[in-house]
Amino acid sequence: MLFRSPYSARNPALAGLYENLPEEVMKSRKKSLLLMAEESARKYREKFLGSGIEVVAEKEENGLFSGTSGNYLKTVFRGCGVAAHIGDIVFVAVEGFEGNQVRGRAEKILWTKRRGN
Repeated sequence: MLFRSPYSARNPALAGLYENLPEEVMKSRKKSLLLMAEESARKYREKFLGSGIEVVAEKEENGLFSGTSGNYLKTVFRGCGVAAHIGDIVFVAVEGFEGNQVRGRAEKILWTKRRGN
């Protein structure tokens, strides 16, 4: 995860002690940093391809669920015969990617409040 904040030249911020960089340099550095962060995130997501992750089902629309894994991967998945519900923790087999999201299929329900597990 990347946290980037804009430059602040105000006093008493330490940055106020230095000369300003040209605007083009700041924009170029920001762009490079964001590209590196996107590449790093893509490589991280790819490590899970062909394996499975645990996902909390947060939304459902027309049989397609979306949720977040324990390691903060945004995930979309199909139920595939698994009767998942919002709030369930689902084991999802990772099949690919859609933009910055993991795409997969539900393999089994790991926890549901409906059964009281």
